Amino acid sequence: MKDDEPQPASRGFTKLDSGIFYSTLWCQSDSVLRVWIALLAMCDAQGMVRASIPGLAHICAKSIDEVTGILKDFESPDPHSRIKTHEGRKIKTIEGGWLILNYPWYRNLAQRKPLSHAERQKRYRDRQHGSNSK
Repeated sequence: MKDDEPQPASRGFTKLDSGIFYSTLWCQSDSVLRVWIALLAMCDAQGMVRASIPGLAHICAKSIDEVTGILKDFESPDPHSRIKTHEGRKIKTIEGGWLILNYPWYRNLAQRKPLSHAERQKRYRDRQHGSNSK
């Protein structure tokens, strides 16, 4: 792409948490996973997905009826969900698309800076020092 050409709209970027392997989503069909991954890839920084059902169905190479059913399931309570907020619901319909309900929680989780080795060692020494002074 040349510098003087119009740039495409900003693309979303979502880290995929490895906890998905332990989720109720991972136990679903490949079609359900495909729609979920598409929603994650399409969402903005607040977890908003701006799309239509036919557009999402086209992207996922699924029928409109199949995607409609999957979205209905995502909007329904999931008693087996690991995250009980929103009764395990994954999405909520909003004007122009959907909101991924637990997106802010995962985004905050991904933005927490892991401790460096030196920081972990300092905490360990501080705990050891504190327990020896008692």
